[in-house]
Amino acid sequence: MTRDRLHMGLIGCGMISQYAHLPALAKARGLRLTALCDRAEDLLTRIGQQVGIRRLYVDHRQLLADETVDAVLIAVPDAFHVPLATAALRAGKHVLVEKPLGANSAECQELARLVKQTSLKLQVGSMKRYDPGLAFAHRFVRDHLGAIL
Repeated sequence: MTRDRLHMGLIGCGMISQYAHLPALAKARGLRLTALCDRAEDLLTRIGQQVGIRRLYVDHRQLLADETVDAVLIAVPDAFHVPLATAALRAGKHVLVEKPLGANSAECQELARLVKQTSLKLQVGSMKRYDPGLAFAHRFVRDHLGAIL
């Protein structure tokens, strides 16, 4: 990548993207959202118009083939995280994927091998990991409710 900004593609224009990812991407420094992908063409067109993106794809393979896209954010139903992350890494794209990464440790380990093989970055979005409210709930359960059965 020789540009001064990372060019990001978003796969999945559903609610989590509309309420969390798109606003965060708009604020992010060092990256530029350049492409969108969603199987629902009407949703894709509407979101593309709202955020001013013209590179719109209904097939993720088209977005992954776009040489102007350096990385992808995968925000689709859980069952598609591993297949799409695998396809993105094989296409030479860095990946930010929603949690959970996969359904089991074996498929996650396979992704880890692919990351090592490609030297690309893969990160799982765990934005609530250090949330004070969740930390409080964890302590409350541990200290006041007892052992989880």
